[in-house]
Amino acid sequence: MVQDIKIWPSGDGGLIPRMRHVGSGASDPNIDLNILAGSQLSYEGDQGQLFSITNELQSGVIFSVNDISGLSHLSVNASGEVDVGEYSSKITMHKAVYYPVVENTQSTATLDLDLAAGNHFQVNLGANVTAINFANPTKGQRFIVRLTQDGTGSRTVVWTDVDAPDATNAQVIWPGGTAPTLTTTADKSDTLGFICTSGTTFFDGYIIGQNL
Repeated sequence: MVQDIKIWPSGDGGLIPRMRHVGSGASDPNIDLNILAGSQLSYEGDQGQLFSITNELQSGVIFSVNDISGLSHLSVNASGEVDVGEYSSKITMHKAVYYPVVENTQSTATLDLDLAAGNHFQVNLGANVTAINFANPTKGQRFIVRLTQDGTGSRTVVWTDVDAPDATNAQVIWPGGTAPTLTTTADKSDTLGFICTSGTTFFDGYIIGQNL
């Protein structure tokens, strides 16, 4: 049974970092490292804890990276949510950030967009849309909807019947109070942007580009 497990960032004199097993039974080829409920595996340096891992797979934080005062700069919880920079002064991205495109072939009168699935929606219009459901919105969320006419064209979208999970009368507010008129030419696209300004009730709508 292994009594002590030590991480040697310098590789213990070698050229690469490695985990070193110390204690009785350390020579066993297969050693299981179990983290019991309510406990954690942590790496601590001379100035404090750097990161920790738990086995809280149903709730709570699974992994976190902390600063010298113990505040989290990066954490992942059991729901798959990643929290970056809550206590950081800034976040620097050195490469492009890519967002998944959610494809939606719309052949019915109700357009359902799951805002938990992404922030970029490609909707291929195959029918007139008279009702819209913004599912799982988050206050402050920004998302883009690209509406593309099919080969027939002349598809329309009405913005007066917008629903959200706990607000049957959600509302999209457009500049000047007027919703855009879509380009109806076959195979042409209009791109619209939205910001959720309250939990599930209000959305600001913007025209990004039309007749594309």
